Amino acid sequence: MGKETINSSDNSGDSIYSVNSIYSGNSTNSGDIINATNSRNGSKQSKMSYMSTLLPDNIRIREFERKDYEEVHRLFANSMLDNVEHGLRSLLQHRYLITLWISITYLTIKNYEAAPITLHLTIFLAWGFFLYANLQRAVSGYIIHETRCSIRKGLMNIEENYGGGISTTIKRTSKKFFLFERKINSEAVGNVELYNNKLLYNEQGQFTKQCNNEKLSRFWVAIDKDAGNRIIAFLGLTTCPPSSSSTSNTCCNCIIDKTPVVTYLCVSYEYRRRGIATAMLEHAVKFVNRRGGKRIEVELWTWWNPAFDLFCSFGFGEVGRESHVLCGTVERVRLRLDVEMWAWRRKTKQQQLYQENAEFWCK
Repeated sequence: MGKETINSSDNSGDSIYSVNSIYSGNSTNSGDIINATNSRNGSKQSKMSYMSTLLPDNIRIREFERKDYEEVHRLFANSMLDNVEHGLRSLLQHRYLITLWISITYLTIKNYEAAPITLHLTIFLAWGFFLYANLQRAVSGYIIHETRCSIRKGLMNIEENYGGGISTTIKRTSKKFFLFERKINSEAVGNVELYNNKLLYNEQGQFTKQCNNEKLSRFWVAIDKDAGNRIIAFLGLTTCPPSSSSTSNTCCNCIIDKTPVVTYLCVSYEYRRRGIATAMLEHAVKFVNRRGGKRIEVELWTWWNPAFDLFCSFGFGEVGRESHVLCGTVERVRLRLDVEMWAWRRKTKQQQLYQENAEFWCK
């Protein structure tokens, strides 16, 4: 099947799987080494980089930088094209489509009962090909449309949608407004919060807090140093998912209880089954746990079976489901992880492994 080109910065390169597309592959749990020191109350912060102890030494997880836009867009666009196959396979197995296929075949051949069986079989296959071709066109068109919307509304304004960890510096333009041009972090500058690339400065000389999108919002990328620091994966975590309005660039879709949501989790096709997705997801959960978050959520389409395997094996559980197509042909499922419970289970498992190792060496 030929792939239609999507209007992004670069559509060539590797295809990947993502939360907004699909993740496929086995993963292994791994710990993170944080190569940074967190300073508070306005002190200078060092650049953050993460290395999984169970991943190759050439792979690192770091925060998003402005230079990464082009490559992130390309990877996401290619990943979404891979969804056509998975979505088509899921819909072709749906009972409503199979019932429709059999019904229209019966209505066609019921007046030709005396015809040879080969004619009946030909009609049956012809209707199947017709349904397949039209369904493929519909799925491809829908996924391409969703890709363009996601890039335009979410991945085009990562600084606004994911706040903290974006490398910029402060430049004063007036008494009330500051533009970002160096690294800003809400913990480092007190009650400063990122809001449309501006710091708001009130009459009393205090920075104002406009949106709670900084504390639990981050966008990380995984790079391969042996491939010239090429981006091979990325993960987006935010309490303020991009607005569904095509005319709005502000953070107006904030979740009431500020539950962080995994909006993107993409892994390059060539780097699957190496534990990269699990390592990034584990780092995101640790990040939320360190900052007092209680839960993490993610929404997946029902045809993303590999993604379900990843999140369910990690500890996510289903908390909601809604239909997006008549008769429930396509559904979107919400999964949730209890961060505190996950941390407790992980700690308990580590203690058990430690005791088992101690008993083994004492024998």
